[in-house]
Amino acid sequence: TNSLSYSYFPAIDVIDIFPSSLTVGVDVSIRISGVNFFDSLFCQLGQLSKAKAIVIDDKTMHCMFPPMTEPGNVKLDILWGETSMLENTHYLIFYNAVESPAFPSFGSIRGGTTIKVETA
Repeated sequence: TNSLSYSYFPAIDVIDIFPSSLTVGVDVSIRISGVNFFDSLFCQLGQLSKAKAIVIDDKTMHCMFPPMTEPGNVKLDILWGETSMLENTHYLIFYNAVESPAFPSFGSIRGGTTIKVETA
């Protein structure tokens, strides 16, 4: 006899992504808060290969990726196999790192030092 099994998973709802903005050239590690998370999920950033999600519980998971090489908005997707489990679109923002000179570059260990930061 043949049998067919069917699995139903409620829609995943993402409430928060932390951090939502990151620096180009740094490993990506994000915490996603929401509802209805389960084992066997993957995260995908843009066109990068998917990464296994670390599901902490049904409301929290972590995803880690290699560094992004270009700044911009990058779509985040949560997959079960090849199927997107998100009803809404979520993006992470990647910025270029900016080195800003600060003056003075030292101060009292007791605090109270005012610094000036110049940016381009």
